[in-house]
Amino acid sequence: MQQCKTYNLNDLDNIRMKWRAKIPSSASWFSLWWWNRSNSYLKFMKIRQDNTFIEASRTDTIKNNHNPDWGFIDISLAKLIR
Repeated sequence: MQQCKTYNLNDLDNIRMKWRAKIPSSASWFSLWWWNRSNSYLKFMKIRQDNTFIEASRTDTIKNNHNPDWGFIDISLAKLIR
């Protein structure tokens, strides 16, 4: 497992993350059926002062891929915090 670095958010303008998903080899037939029809994307949400969520950012959709890899994703802290 990789170690995560800790940063002071006041010193950053963007956050860079790397995301991927993988179906385990022990997946059931239902999981494989579900993922066979998968068009995957990631959605990053932020919470507002009234405790509702709003979409802050979304990745591109990766179509028909059992093990999607979005690579590096850069998100502005202004989108996530403000």
